[in-house]
Amino acid sequence: MGVTAGAFNYWRQLGDGTRTSRSVPTPVSGSHTWASISTGRYHSCGVTTSGDGYCWGYGNYGRLGNGSTSHRSVPTLVSGSHTWAEITAGNRYHTCGVTTSGEGYCWGRNSYGQVGDGATSNRLIPTLISGEHVWEAISTGGYHACGLTVGGGAYCWGRDNYGQLGNGLALDSRVPTKIFMPN
Repeated sequence: MGVTAGAFNYWRQLGDGTRTSRSVPTPVSGSHTWASISTGRYHSCGVTTSGDGYCWGYGNYGRLGNGSTSHRSVPTLVSGSHTWAEITAGNRYHTCGVTTSGEGYCWGRNSYGQVGDGATSNRLIPTLISGEHVWEAISTGGYHACGLTVGGGAYCWGRDNYGQLGNGLALDSRVPTKIFMPN
């Protein structure tokens, strides 16, 4: 059983099968044994101890990764036969994850290239991030994402209107771009 914090549940992001907001920690529906759960503004995702990925909540833009834009009030399996190490529910409209083999995937809204596949069309299922990086971790922001590679590289992609990609350019990037590290 997994537990998410009590919270506003209008978008079904607690995963308890309702839209009722809670003021106490609430068990996630189903009999899954969770290794981790990540919550975003409109949705939540989790990885089971066997590496299966699930998302639930507001499905707009495909952020749940199940091939649909429908909302889900209970955990719904993420598309593909991936074995997940982590999945991070985005702050807003997209989601990213890393498989146990170090592949990075993102899905959902992609208007600024935040999925990292070189395009700007929304992705309803996990889409491989461009480049041949072996990812250790990926974190999502409002319209961008950043990740660390196994070799210690730091990369960001997506919207960069305030320099959030850390590359010194303040230009959106549809693919991972190395973070500038001053000497």
